[in-house]
Amino acid sequence: MLSALAVLAISQDAARFSWAPLPPLLGLAIVYALAPQIKWWYWRRYPPDLDTRFAPLLNYFTFYQQLDQPGKREFRRRAFLHREATSFRGQALPKVPEDVRLLIAASAATINFGVEEPVYDDFSTVVCYPHPFPSPQEQQLHLSELHAGDGVLIFSTPDLVQSAVESNNFLHLALYEYARAFQLSYPEVELPALEWDQIQSVSRFKEAATLKWHGLAELDRAALTTVLYFTHSKSFQQQFPDHFQTVAQQLGQAEV
Repeated sequence: MLSALAVLAISQDAARFSWAPLPPLLGLAIVYALAPQIKWWYWRRYPPDLDTRFAPLLNYFTFYQQLDQPGKREFRRRAFLHREATSFRGQALPKVPEDVRLLIAASAATINFGVEEPVYDDFSTVVCYPHPFPSPQEQQLHLSELHAGDGVLIFSTPDLVQSAVESNNFLHLALYEYARAFQLSYPEVELPALEWDQIQSVSRFKEAATLKWHGLAELDRAALTTVLYFTHSKSFQQQFPDHFQTVAQQLGQAEV
C-alpha cells in the first residue's frame, strides 16, 4: 500500500504534467485566432502579384496600360490588397466570380492610385446581383448604388462587366461608385463636376440616355467627371484642360 506521502507526490506530478501541454496549445490557439491579421500584416508588406490568369483583364484599364513597369507592379499590388480586403457577396449568385472581383478591385486601385496609403475601410463590402435591382432607397431597377452608412457598394454584375469592357460606350460603374466612395473617404477632396453638355461633348454620354440606362433619376456629376478622367482622358484633356488638371490634382495624380 502506498504511503500518504507517495500518493501526494504522484498527485502533484499528475497535476504538473496535466498542465504541461496547455502553454503550447494556448499559443497555437492564439496564432490560429490571429491568422487573418498576421496574413494581412504580411500582405501589406510583401503583397504577392496577381495571378497571371487574370492579367488580360487589366488591359481594359487604360490608366494601367499607361503606367511604367514599376507603376504597373504597384497597381497590381494595390488591386490585390483591395480584393483581399473586400467582402464580396452574391445576391442570387452562389459566388462572385474571380474576374468580377478583380475588375472591382482594379477600379478601386485606379481611383486612389495617387494616395500613398489608400483608405476604403468604410467601404469594405460589395454586393453583386445577376441583374438590375431595386433597393429600399431606390425602388426602380438600377445598375449600381452606394450606401455610406453600411459601407456597401452594389452592382448589377453583367452591366458592371459590360461597362468595364466597353468603357468608351458605357459609364464605368465600378469607377463611378469608387469615385463616390473616394469623395466620402477624403472629405477634403473637391472633385470638379462637368455639366451634362460638357459630359456629352467629352464622351457622347447624353443625359437622358445615361440616366435611363443606369436607372436612377440623378447621377453624381463629380464622380462621373472623375470616371471620364480615366476612360476618356484624351478628349477630356483637350476640351477642358483646367477641369482635367483639377481632377488630377484632387486625386493626387499630378502636381500643378
